[in-house]
Amino acid sequence: MPSPSSMVVRVVSSRTVKPLPPRPRERIELTSWDVSMLSANYIQKGLLFAPPADPTLHVVDHLAAALADVLAEYYPVAGRFVTEKHRGDVVGCSVYIDCDGQGVEILHAVADGVAIVDVVPPDVDVPRVVQSFFPLDEAVNYDGQDLPLFVAQVTELVDGVFLGFSYNHALSDGTAYWDFLNAWAEIARSKLLAPPEPPRRRRPLLERWSPDGGPAAPIVLPCADVSELIERLSPPPLRERMLHFSGESLAALKERARKELLEAGDTAGAVRGWRSP
Repeated sequence: MPSPSSMVVRVVSSRTVKPLPPRPRERIELTSWDVSMLSANYIQKGLLFAPPADPTLHVVDHLAAALADVLAEYYPVAGRFVTEKHRGDVVGCSVYIDCDGQGVEILHAVADGVAIVDVVPPDVDVPRVVQSFFPLDEAVNYDGQDLPLFVAQVTELVDGVFLGFSYNHALSDGTAYWDFLNAWAEIARSKLLAPPEPPRRRRPLLERWSPDGGPAAPIVLPCADVSELIERLSPPPLRERMLHFSGESLAALKERARKELLEAGDTAGAVRGWRSP
């Protein structure tokens, strides 16, 4: 088994994926809570799978085709941030999403000699090689002016595949992030069927609204350039631990939640929660 220091991840290909069909150009203002996230890092989430039946390159092609379809609905994800300077009654800068279909990135990588047991060993710190499964590791959300707002990396392991996702946190919160990933997964599954199944999800609500009601107006920051407000932190090394939940533990937690919902009178919620995966 290779040591953690010898594990190397090689990116073998990279492609830009744009919405299909293309959409008219649109501008969406960032709200005050969006702007507050510009110094934070991209959200990182990952999924680990057993080896696919098809070659990984075919899997990447399939995911890229489904990604182009879902970006037609979640088109801001394929945009870029733009800083606008204001010189009228209010002087400063604001940031908006330029939805012009600039595209996202999907990478195909290979982790030579790395197996699933190296990625999720029991009761140890998270192996350093795992960080190599996530693109844009050191980027902050402000960098979305030049970098894609979303990048996926499909990493081949010896006995599996790891899908790593990096998503700009100023674009939306984690719940909307998973909505996007679930929509992408639904389209990818549908493309494997003949004929494809019609979508069952709700279309996303993308228009920003202000606390005062109505469409969000530009949030003008009191600075000559937004970069003056961006902090790039270099924290000391932190320990990250693995948490493993057995099937029995998850079943017990779901049963406890079901009983609490029943006691609170939420019968429908108890039934819905118990049936969910």
